[in-house]
Amino acid sequence: PTFIEEVHNQNLHALQPAEYIIITPASLWDEANRLAQIHREKDGISALTVNVEQIYNEFSSGAKDPVAIRNFMRMLYERAAPGEEPRYLLLFGDGSYDPKHRIPGNKYRIPTFQSQETLDLTSSFVCDDFYGLLDPEEGLDAYGAIDVGVGRFPVYTVEEAKNMVDKVENYLEKGPPAMLPWRNTFCFIADDEDGNEHLKGAEKLANIIDTASSTININKIYIDAYKQYSTPNGNKYPDANKAITEQVNQGAIFINYTGHGGETGWAQENILTVPEIVGWNNKGKMPIFVTATCEFSRYDDPERVSAGEHAVLLNDRGGIALFTTTRLSFSHTNNYLNQSFYITLFQQLKSGDTPRMGDLIRLSKNKNNNNIQIRNFTLLGDPALTPAFPQYSIKTTHINNIPVEIFSDTLKACQKVKVAGEIVNGQNQVISDFNGDIFITVFDKKTPIRTLANDQNTFTYSFQIQNKQIAYTVAPVINGKFEGSFILPKDINLNNGNGKFSFYATDSVSDAAGAFTNFIIGGIDETLANDNEGPEIEMFLDDKNFAPGNLSSQNPVLFASLADSSGINSFGYGLGRNISAWIDGQTYSAVNLNDFFEPLNVWNTRGNITYTFHNLESGDHTLTLRAWDLQGNSNQKSIEFTIAPDASIKLWKIINHPNPFSHTTNFYFEHNQPGNLLRITIHIFNFQGIRVKTLISEQTTTGYGILPIQWDGRSESGDLLPSGMYLYQIIVENNVGTIRTQSQKLMIVRNN
Repeated sequence: PTFIEEVHNQNLHALQPAEYIIITPASLWDEANRLAQIHREKDGISALTVNVEQIYNEFSSGAKDPVAIRNFMRMLYERAAPGEEPRYLLLFGDGSYDPKHRIPGNKYRIPTFQSQETLDLTSSFVCDDFYGLLDPEEGLDAYGAIDVGVGRFPVYTVEEAKNMVDKVENYLEKGPPAMLPWRNTFCFIADDEDGNEHLKGAEKLANIIDTASSTININKIYIDAYKQYSTPNGNKYPDANKAITEQVNQGAIFINYTGHGGETGWAQENILTVPEIVGWNNKGKMPIFVTATCEFSRYDDPERVSAGEHAVLLNDRGGIALFTTTRLSFSHTNNYLNQSFYITLFQQLKSGDTPRMGDLIRLSKNKNNNNIQIRNFTLLGDPALTPAFPQYSIKTTHINNIPVEIFSDTLKACQKVKVAGEIVNGQNQVISDFNGDIFITVFDKKTPIRTLANDQNTFTYSFQIQNKQIAYTVAPVINGKFEGSFILPKDINLNNGNGKFSFYATDSVSDAAGAFTNFIIGGIDETLANDNEGPEIEMFLDDKNFAPGNLSSQNPVLFASLADSSGINSFGYGLGRNISAWIDGQTYSAVNLNDFFEPLNVWNTRGNITYTFHNLESGDHTLTLRAWDLQGNSNQKSIEFTIAPDASIKLWKIINHPNPFSHTTNFYFEHNQPGNLLRITIHIFNFQGIRVKTLISEQTTTGYGILPIQWDGRSESGDLLPSGMYLYQIIVENNVGTIRTQSQKLMIVRNN
């Protein structure tokens, strides 16, 4: 016999069942085991990590046979007591359609189940559900009712595995940015053409969510509602591309796409591409993607990383999970599966638990008999992950100090509004130890939108959306209760209709969400004084001693104070009505400063801005700041400044005070290095040129000045120096090694 490799003793048959099974190659063991431990600690579920090579050894005589994995799971399933069967299976490794390595560069970690039909594109599929078909007479061509929710991490390297586990850990963490109002948002994206079939399907899904929970804020990006542009590369929807990227970056708990697609993105018009995916910047705000489209996440092609794989593999960004397609799919079956998924999302399991991703996949597929046309839907993600819905509810109790049960007033433009409420549990009991912050967003009435029928096989279609934000504030929650205040802007839709209060609260260890829509908003409060003046603006660079024309660094810091009795519009209500700043008249490159405004009172009538510009060119510049109030009035102010060439150190106003002095003096100077670490050396010489003292100080300042450097008039040996004239040399070095030296005189006068 020929020696091939040593096989150590093992006994998987002695394992006891667990709720969560992770199957991994040895090379990824540490990260797979770390994920199991995360779920044990944060979710309290039992988890078991198993080496796939050991499964082969015991269940297929060492052959890399996918049936071995299924038989291992079947053993645990049959051995478990009723109600204690495995619920979730994670395949911790990438797959390939070529298990025998017949193509160059082939690589995989965990085998895939491929359909018997391979030549007919409409019947071919790759399916991880096979590993969860555990009852008798199931499994032939992946047919049967799924017993275990299966997911896959399409990872090959340890780095990819670590990134995926880190993302799950961060998703389960408490505190910002994970716990912020994005958890209240769903977004539905729909393709054009095909007789509006994709748009209608998305509308049905949005209605399911809206009916199930008024807490959810629904955004809709239906591309036929955007202007279509003809380009040399075909028709495009650049505004839709931008809207999708903005939605991902702002965060949403679910993002759903319905329409055409492929391994490189969405839609014939390329409304989502791989470069756009790679450029996403949504750290801590990762959505679950549901993509009812063709081949978006074909993970078993070793020669290409699909767009869906890119989305889930992004380090600390992208999607936390994808319920997605790996082969051709069809709109009618996609719609049925999609609807089942969202109906299941808001239903408790028989155990009373909230469904995890594996439950959602299992139940929604089983409701559709797991037919051949939905087997290519797969979960790229953690099947034991629970969608990050807030734990508690928020109940509105008063509006303008009137109980909501009897509140009948109409909220009007320019009016000051107070809203109060409570954080409650499922039994409607106040959570009295909830102390944190609540984010209150006010939406105007639903807006009707009509599509444009950009393509021949599309017709105009009207739908409604409630996403016009007209007020926003953050208020404290104390002992489970809160009161928030805001001023409604002048440019609301003046017609009467139902508005919406949307709430999200967090106390760093738990969170809550809620909404209130039983109020009317419309009209304008005519009792308010007619305000025709914009906000008062005070501004300076780097520190309050700034004077027009002063020197600054290449990275100047803007400080501004705004005040207006009608409220500062720091939310962008009205087209182009943002707090903005630009350099040298270049309004096209203006910076939106809304997010940098820090209010100083509950009515948002006063506040401050701090913003750092970066890498400005040397020379003379003019900075302009514009702000708006909530009645639509604007004001702007400009200041001039100079940036020294090459960011070289400049020193001015070099003094020591008092001068002359008898006992102590302090050295001061101003510079153009705010925010940089400065090493300051002061050499003091007598008039014979002999150095008598050296002072050293390291400082990081926010402005131009330094903290005083004190000298007691003594030499290095501690002796009092005699009266007379002395020279001092100041040497300043910044953190990139640039040095500046300047000299001055001082006088010591001793009193005999």
